[in-house]
Amino acid sequence: MKPTQEQVIAWAREARFYEGEIADDIQWFTVLATLAYEAGRKDENEACAKVCEAEGKRVDASWVSCAFAIRERGAP
Repeated sequence: MKPTQEQVIAWAREARFYEGEIADDIQWFTVLATLAYEAGRKDENEACAKVCEAEGKRVDASWVSCAFAIRERGAP
């Protein structure tokens, strides 16, 4: 997901990196925000998949297919 320009400006201001109107750095901030979002999403997907695998070992093997589906959804 690519963040909106408004989101990027809000985050940059919150981090005190951006004080002006539309700056030349907005493209750089957008790339950084997108990379950070994607990294967090991948971490969250893997955490969910691990929960499914644990349930598959404990309760029912069908949970393992859930883990596979979560990982596939997050694949590029």
